[in-house]
Amino acid sequence: MTNKREVLFLEPFSGISGDMFLSSLFDLGLEFEWFAELLSEGSPMDIELETWSDSRASVTGTRFRVEDSGDNIARNLDDVLSLLEVWDLPTKVLSTSKKMFEKLAAVEAEIHGVSKSEVHFHEVGAVDSIVDIVGAALAIWRLSPETIHSAPVNLGKGTVTTKHGIMPVPAPATAELLRGEGVPTYSRGIEAELTTPTGALILVTFVDNFTRPPMEVHKIGYGLGAKDFEGYGNYLRTNLGKTIAGDRNGKESFDGKITVLETNIDDMNPEFYSSLEDKLLEAGALDVFKTSVQMKKNRPGSQLTVICNTEDEQLLGRIVFRETTTLGIRSYEVRRRELDREIFEVETNYGSVEVKVGYLNGEPITCSPEFDSCCQVADANGLPVKTVYQGALAAAERKNFGKK
Repeated sequence: MTNKREVLFLEPFSGISGDMFLSSLFDLGLEFEWFAELLSEGSPMDIELETWSDSRASVTGTRFRVEDSGDNIARNLDDVLSLLEVWDLPTKVLSTSKKMFEKLAAVEAEIHGVSKSEVHFHEVGAVDSIVDIVGAALAIWRLSPETIHSAPVNLGKGTVTTKHGIMPVPAPATAELLRGEGVPTYSRGIEAELTTPTGALILVTFVDNFTRPPMEVHKIGYGLGAKDFEGYGNYLRTNLGKTIAGDRNGKESFDGKITVLETNIDDMNPEFYSSLEDKLLEAGALDVFKTSVQMKKNRPGSQLTVICNTEDEQLLGRIVFRETTTLGIRSYEVRRRELDREIFEVETNYGSVEVKVGYLNGEPITCSPEFDSCCQVADANGLPVKTVYQGALAAAERKNFGKK
């Protein structure tokens, strides 16, 4: 069986910050040398990163730190986006990082009663916080778990000192980020800020569900916080594993609401669609397709449909406006219901082929060989793709669709 059902589960019982999140992933096995080299070499800023082993409440884990470069600039959104544009980052990491800063700017603008362009990132505009946010996007891109879950998050209690003065815990940006996404929270234990705005931003960007999934845990990472509270384990525990194949919560998957973007186009060179679709999918679209329509004045045209997560609507809408001739986009929310699925490898007379299995109430009810995998095996053997496809389907059926 291939490793396509990997799940990441966070336990923020002592809150979460950017450095704790990254520390926990390094403790899981994320390659620090690769991470540091990619971030440092392509960065427009002077960055020095380090990790080391430490302990909290007798638990050994990893600490991560961005060396202080003396950069105390209060950057605004345009400043940060300009830095990101010249940073040599993978395309998906760049788009995710931009989306995170835009989300934070929107929250700060609402809190302070100003426009997004007028927001100045103080703590989050510093080099270490920028690296934490971009680094989180890079780390998730590298690990590529299929789903990310989290337990409810501990906010801490008391007050925190910021550039704007003394404020209650959680800080306003943290509270608004978590409120806006309906993240379950509580306050217990130490009088301190346990969940930072960066930590909250990571949760609302990457976590799919705030429940513990049925899973086989393969690795556990401990990301230690900067502060060592006596008698209190200040760390983020992160679990990496696989969903339990025979369980799947005993029901179909309901992923809530998604957004559909639509526009009708009758005056664009059709050659442009290929590039447009690649950019939309790379930026996070779940699906992109075209439907032939008959438009006004009897002109033939195409209805472009983009299915996406609601938080990606603005980013994908901008791509459609930039890359097409349309003057307007319709959008609406729909409910999505989907089967749970798993990818297996089956042995055929021609080699190993991946097949995707769909489950209803824990029972396998549909199976289809992965086309790209069939093509690779067919090319290697000089065979028609349909021959390999049929062989893979027969092998999967003999295994009862891979059911254990």
